[in-house]
Amino acid sequence: MSLPRTFGGVDADAAVDPAFWAWATSSGVEAIGCAPADVSEGWRGVVATADVAPGDVVLRVPGALLMSARSAAADPDLVAAFASHGAALTPADRLCVHLLREAARGDASPWRAYVAQLPRRYDALAGWTSAQRDELQAPHAIRAASDAARDARDAHARAARTLEALALPAAFRTPRAWLWARGATASRTVHVPFDPAGALCPVGDLFNHAPPPAEDEGAPDVLGSPLDPSSEERGGFERDSFFDDYSNAASNGPRFAGDGAWDEASDAYVFRARAPYRAGEQISLCYGRHANLALLEHYGFLLPMYAPNPNDEAPIGAFFEEDPGGAGGDERGAASLVTRRAAEALRDLSKAETTNTREEEFGRDVPRTLAFLPNGRLPWTALRDARLAALGPNPSRDARASVAVGGAAGADFERRAFRLARDAAAAALLAMPTTAREDLAAIQRSLMRRSSFRRGRGGGEEPDDKREENDEAREGGGGCGGRTGGGASSDAGEDDAEAAMRRDGSRNHRRGLDASGAPTEWTRGGEGSEAEGAASRADLAVRWRLAYKRAIQAGYRLAEARVAEASGRATEGEGGRGSRK
Repeated sequence: MSLPRTFGGVDADAAVDPAFWAWATSSGVEAIGCAPADVSEGWRGVVATADVAPGDVVLRVPGALLMSARSAAADPDLVAAFASHGAALTPADRLCVHLLREAARGDASPWRAYVAQLPRRYDALAGWTSAQRDELQAPHAIRAASDAARDARDAHARAARTLEALALPAAFRTPRAWLWARGATASRTVHVPFDPAGALCPVGDLFNHAPPPAEDEGAPDVLGSPLDPSSEERGGFERDSFFDDYSNAASNGPRFAGDGAWDEASDAYVFRARAPYRAGEQISLCYGRHANLALLEHYGFLLPMYAPNPNDEAPIGAFFEEDPGGAGGDERGAASLVTRRAAEALRDLSKAETTNTREEEFGRDVPRTLAFLPNGRLPWTALRDARLAALGPNPSRDARASVAVGGAAGADFERRAFRLARDAAAAALLAMPTTAREDLAAIQRSLMRRSSFRRGRGGGEEPDDKREENDEAREGGGGCGGRTGGGASSDAGEDDAEAAMRRDGSRNHRRGLDASGAPTEWTRGGEGSEAEGAASRADLAVRWRLAYKRAIQAGYRLAEARVAEASGRATEGEGGRGSRK
């Protein structure tokens, strides 16, 4: 039997436990023209119940309901524990301790209804095993996951004495308990001015993520652009003006700033719509501009494959930190020449001069990696740096000036720069244990297994279109709403909170919990817990590396086309796709 999805052990028929919604509304939460609901993109979300205009307030959460440093300061036991054993704790550590204390208090906690409906498991990278991390395949991703796991272990070690000082039951002091608290606080907090770690915000953490648009202006389309550095139509732009514009947009533009803010005057966290919504449509929030790896690290989800992340990027420099053409050679035969060439090219890139003149001109050191965006383009800085590497040690003033404004430095230099990008992309793809085609086939097999499982449960088949939506959502073990906790029926708020909790208690309110109120899998591996977690993370790993490879493939094709342009020939002409000049 599968474990319940919620910490408290109740998977309500409604989007959220009625007891939680009754508690929230009776405690002052105001949902204006919206309500929690089941959504196709994962598990739960917030849906408009009436038409909503941009700028409309859709939710207010009283400050008294937020779990943060401010609420911790009102708890004498937490204050004492932090004073005696918490000197080494970070703000994020303290919030994790705060959450575990409230979870351990059970019915005595003022947040008992909120904690009970939190997700039971998170798929953030910190909780992945070594074998699960290896499924990401890319060295930089494996390293990021390993670092996240190490950071979580270190944080747990820092907090151990504090948890003991609070006399929490043993189950709430285990590494698994800590990973649960860390997953919740990393993925569900909102920014507040009184706690650097943020605050857990009941109901506000039900909004799913909608990414901001891609920064197309930050990745110039080089195909067809002039090759001559003397051209007055380079199509480039000043680096300083680009970064100034981006900085202003990041601080002032609504698509970057998010959709919720602390309102000091009303002592509440206020959420506003940033787009028009019709009744029945899901209202989303922008968590920020995150690449896929960052979404996995901090939230434990990926966006659905039918709506890929426009802000993803595929760095490839990590493949070439050691010379793959060293002793013993490359066992992949034909890959050896490309691998060595890419390694040499990237070593040249990392050694690109950063004299005072160049630091003054470009304002930063040359990065040591290349990165491709989902459309195959190079970000502005990566494009500039590849061109800088191609210039050699003594570039002309005209060539240097052209590169400074995003232009080419001449056909020969452009061909050299994009050969670097092309060969690096080829080497990265050849170094991966599986191909993109094999990864796609693995995803399709997973979807077929899930479809067969549902048909075998005796509940009949879902309609094809709905089944595809749900398959896509379930792949992420939480869907595209890493912050989602649950939804609720709007009429549940009319019930008395205490009565609702007692009523739900009669429906096995503590299913899957031990005598101390902790999930059984924290101490002895609850039924199905390992299998469920492994399957979810395997799907996430395959989906992540497929998107990663597709971006590199697109980068290879674009770089090859630019090499062809610079060589004075079409890609399909003399020399063909794989030629090397």
